[in-house]
Amino acid sequence: MIQNIYETHLHVRNLEKAIDFYQNKLGLALARKLPKRRVAFFWVGENKKQLLGLWEVHTIKDFETKHFAFGVDLEFLKTSKLWLEKRGIEVVGSQEKGNQEPIVQRWMPAARNQKNK
Repeated sequence: MIQNIYETHLHVRNLEKAIDFYQNKLGLALARKLPKRRVAFFWVGENKKQLLGLWEVHTIKDFETKHFAFGVDLEFLKTSKLWLEKRGIEVVGSQEKGNQEPIVQRWMPAARNQKNK
C-alpha cells in the first residue's frame, strides 16, 4: 500500500545555486551529493523518509519544468509569504494572477483530507 511520496526529482540549471537555495533558504537537510553525476538529494520533513533530488541539466531539451508542493500546517501557511521574503525569496502571484497570498487548490483530494485532521 502506498503511504507517501518517497522521492521526487527536479531538473536544475546550476546545481550549486540550487543546493544553496534548498539548503540555506528553505532549510532542507542535504542527504547526499554526487558531484560526478551532478545530482544532490535533500531530506524533506523531520522524519527523513522523503527525498527531493536535484539533477543538473545543461541543454534545453533535457530541462523539464516540474511541479510539486511542500505540505505545511495551516498556521505556517498563513505566515509563509513573510517567511519566504525574510529569506530573500521573491513571492510571485499564483498562476500569473498577481495574488501573492498562499493558496490551496480546494479541488485536490489531499487538501480536502487535511480538513479532517
